[in-house]
Amino acid sequence: MQANKLAIRPAGADSWPAVEKLFGPRGACSGCWCMWWRLERKAFRRATAAERRDGLVKLVLGGIGFTENGKGGTPLAPGLIAWDDGKPVGWVCVGRRSDFPALASSPVLKPVDAEPVWSIVCLFVDPKERGRGVARALVAAAVDYAGERGGRIVEAYPKDERSGKIEAAAAYTGVVSLYESFGFVEVARRRGRPIMRLGPDASAIPFQSGSFS
Repeated sequence: MQANKLAIRPAGADSWPAVEKLFGPRGACSGCWCMWWRLERKAFRRATAAERRDGLVKLVLGGIGFTENGKGGTPLAPGLIAWDDGKPVGWVCVGRRSDFPALASSPVLKPVDAEPVWSIVCLFVDPKERGRGVARALVAAAVDYAGERGGRIVEAYPKDERSGKIEAAAAYTGVVSLYESFGFVEVARRRGRPIMRLGPDASAIPFQSGSFS
């Protein structure tokens, strides 16, 4: 498989069987079902894997809110699916930062400033398809998806692989080098965790480190 042969499309009402097949019985990772950032931490931990799955089902079937201008339009997809010859091989969760309440409550990943940003919060690639450029193709598609819907700034919250080996399961937000290859720049770092941005004047944002106020 070559990444340039992938078809990447928003997850819509007809996509649930593909999402379920891709994520498998473990819901991608430990019953998460890509709800880690969409729920406050206490709510996530209270929820069973089945309840998290049901939450994602509702989002895939019904979409999320409306387009950025708030005046209606096509509901936003909860994620994008990478397809290879009709088979789902990868997923990226991208949306408005406001769609992910766990980011706002995180002392490490809380907002850098008041700019309205879009966030890439999760990447999942079929283990059998890893190392073939799927994640890179998904990030490119996520950036395009945000831009086409009015997103001027896209944020990512990768792990820094330069600080030591990272297991695949822990790299679900991507790694620094992946985002650097698209021109993302680091705009904040708290407790060793970078926040990176791509968009207008991202490099001009004052770098922040260790600020928890």
